[in-house]
Amino acid sequence: MDTLRTRIEQLENPTRTGYLIGGFLSDTLSVEEKRELDSWVLASEKNMQLFEDATSDEQVSEFISWLANRNVERNLQEAKAKLHFRQKRKVARRWIYAVAAAAAILLVILTWTPERDRKQEGISESHQGQDILPGHETAVLTIGNAGSIPLTGQQDTSMGNINIRNGTIHYKGESGNEYHELRVPRKGFFQLFLSDGTRVWINNESTIRFPASFPSDKREVEVTGETFFEVAKDDGRPFVVKAGNKEIEVTGTAFNVNEFDGQLTLVEGRVNVKLQGKTYKLSPGQQINEKGLIVKIPVEPVRSWTKNQFRFSNQTIREIGARLERWYDVEFEYTEEVDFHFNATIDRNVSLARILELLEATGHVKFEVENRNVKVKR
Repeated sequence: MDTLRTRIEQLENPTRTGYLIGGFLSDTLSVEEKRELDSWVLASEKNMQLFEDATSDEQVSEFISWLANRNVERNLQEAKAKLHFRQKRKVARRWIYAVAAAAAILLVILTWTPERDRKQEGISESHQGQDILPGHETAVLTIGNAGSIPLTGQQDTSMGNINIRNGTIHYKGESGNEYHELRVPRKGFFQLFLSDGTRVWINNESTIRFPASFPSDKREVEVTGETFFEVAKDDGRPFVVKAGNKEIEVTGTAFNVNEFDGQLTLVEGRVNVKLQGKTYKLSPGQQINEKGLIVKIPVEPVRSWTKNQFRFSNQTIREIGARLERWYDVEFEYTEEVDFHFNATIDRNVSLARILELLEATGHVKFEVENRNVKVKR
């Protein structure tokens, strides 16, 4: 896989692009330079992904190192110093783009710091006092006929072959074929390691039903809502996921099942999907819907929730609202239709007021919040 440095070097003008991204991080760009960066980011999905990677907490150090070795404009020296300073503070950066349905038109980029979060600057009056908190790790584990165990705030503990560590359930060893169910409510998410080593993320309003240990011939689970799987490879025991009217069979791969939208997205590996009496084979980056239609899509927006992010890719306000409803336990009411599609990457650990403010900053949508009801207007 190409490194971040390699991807930047392959750009048509890596020095100039590096300068603009560095200026974005250090907040030193002029108005014209911001527009130049805006145009470059929105030129392609590839550019948007590179921008997000270069400014992410995980890879910003690599980007700064690359930038330090380039012979860029003289005034970048001051920007570099600010970059190092900002990195140490682990500045949270969130940006949002809004695009018309047919054409990519940048409307605004917003940069947030922890200081601005604490001061609650810029929140519209209609949102003040309505600072609804985001979801968190919470679930209920039902063990056969033995009852249910709430896992909210559960400390590290062990129960038979079940170990709970750092908000994640780990199943170890063999303990019979008793079925367990993990149910995640609204405003929740959880992680699970099955007895074969398969890792599962369970999103809000979702469930997974599974055996405490798998038999020798197969591995089978049932899910509702949205789940993401990294299946442990085992050629002798296919892994089967039953989701609605779909049956997914793999031996080792990564994929997202979203029954809210009726979609299955393959991230890596291969899967066979049985749907309405037919079998479909998917390759990485392909998505299949309830009607058997297969399309090629970027996979990062699909799996972003496993990284505790919202990443909206050319989505309507209704599609965004459906996710926000489950994460903040609110109800959206659409008093007017909003015809714009949005692209955004936002941390899921911010309050609802922050996200509404970011969306409002595009100038194409407004919100009124009363208790847990969010009215959407143009």
